[in-house]
Amino acid sequence: MFATERLTVPPIDEDHLDDLYAVYISSPDYLRLTEGTSDGVDVCSKEQMLRDLQVAE
Repeated sequence: MFATERLTVPPIDEDHLDDLYAVYISSPDYLRLTEGTSDGVDVCSKEQMLRDLQVAE
């Protein structure tokens, strides 16, 4: 779980991975900053997203 003063995010479950991934690759600015490209196709996989989330924890 992730929590701040104004935001609480429950643990991610398997049912939400596709939706979370869609959000993850929907921001060209974020992808440009983190992955070096503005589209996530073939650059940012779901596995990479999950790895990033684990590292962030």
